[in-house]
Amino acid sequence: MQGDERNTRGPTRQTYAGPLAVGYDLMTIAISDTIETYLRKILGDK
Repeated sequence: MQGDERNTRGPTRQTYAGPLAVGYDLMTIAISDTIETYLRKILGDK
């Protein structure tokens, strides 16, 4: 978990208990009947 994510999740969870995803640079968000998130892959990732 990155520093910015910790700073976002903590205060959000004080008042919101639902699904939560923190966005990252070049993250893909697919919205249809469901919502799915995918982290960016770089050439060295498998």
